[in-house]
Amino acid sequence: MIKYFGIVSLIILLFTLYFLPHIHWALGILGIVVGSILAIKSPKGIAKYISFVILALCLLLLLLLIVMGVLMAGLVEN
Repeated sequence: MIKYFGIVSLIILLFTLYFLPHIHWALGILGIVVGSILAIKSPKGIAKYISFVILALCLLLLLLLIVMGVLMAGLVEN
């Protein structure tokens, strides 16, 4: 079962990366957390390294969305 953790984390992180701007923020965080836990627990291999790269891309996209939200909130005048 452990040998499939890398592939499962790869699939979860790819779905999270693709749907992160379109889904609720809690589901995005859940996908990132579950994918990162599975990537850490997976055995060494190419799937583990690709999962870590996609995890980094997910985190960068999440930070970009947070910064965009903060900047857009600054444009709203009260």
